[in-house]
Order: sequence, then structure tokens, then C-alpha cells
Amino acid sequence: MDENTFGTGFEDGGVELHVQAGDVMIIPAGVAHKTYAAKPDAEFKLMSPGDAHSLPPDVRSRLGDIELSGFTMMGSYPKNGGAWNFAVGGEGAAAYAGVWSIPPPD
Repeated sequence: MDENTFGTGFEDGGVELHVQAGDVMIIPAGVAHKTYAAKPDAEFKLMSPGDAHSLPPDVRSRLGDIELSGFTMMGSYPKNGGAWNFAVGGEGAAAYAGVWSIPPPD
């Protein structure tokens, strides 16, 4: 992971963007993304309840009191859009078949 973040372990054609408070990035499905050297430095923290694979019917009651500070990333997936995973890299070629076989949402 350090080589990808601070060394030369990156993919050709990648884009590096510097963002600041108030910026919004919309990343299309199927595009890999990575956050590194975020300022201020902070540990990863899951802010949604449970394992983040589902939310209760009254979403506002569960997420409305979350205090946002520093860098915050938020993901959203179609309802009944299938299972997602939190991959940190290094899964290798064995994971490619699963990635490429994901059907488009309804």
C-alpha cells in the first residue's frame, strides 16, 4: 500500500486531483478510486450503522446526526444493486472475473 501511495506503484493513465473543503467528486460505477495523504491525517472510520451494506427505512434518523469534519467520502449504490465489498487492493487476477461479471443495475 505504501508503494501505491508514496512510491511508483500506480497505474498508467491515472489522474491525481487535489481537492479542498466543499469540493464534490462524483465517481462513476466501475472506476477505481484511492485516497492518499489526506489532510488533516485521519483514520478510516465507518460512519453509517452496521456494516454499511444497508440502512434502515428512516435514513435521516440514523445519519442526520453524523458530524462531518476533514475529508469525508460517501458512497451510494442502487437499491437491490447487489453486494459490494471494501477492497484495499492486492486481490490480484483472481478477483477480475467477479468484477467484470457484475451486471448493470435495473
